[in-house]
Amino acid sequence: MLKSYGIGLNINKTKYNEIKDKYIRYNRYHRQTYENMVIIFLAIIWMEIKETTNVRIEDFIKASKELGHKINKKMLANAMLKV
Repeated sequence: MLKSYGIGLNINKTKYNEIKDKYIRYNRYHRQTYENMVIIFLAIIWMEIKETTNVRIEDFIKASKELGHKINKKMLANAMLKV
């Protein structure tokens, strides 16, 4: 869904599998509410694409909010520290 906003266009099958594996590994040991797991998933995606994209974090958060997820910089930073 983020691809429709121009975010994550450079995610190939290998990168997708890495993201999925990180999420499943985290989810296996730290089960939380659905909303928290969505934030963790968005943090994993951001960590994977931040070096290879020219999208700013504000645009990433804005696109995530338009998709219906309540997220801000502090929440994303805390989630990245957990992962």
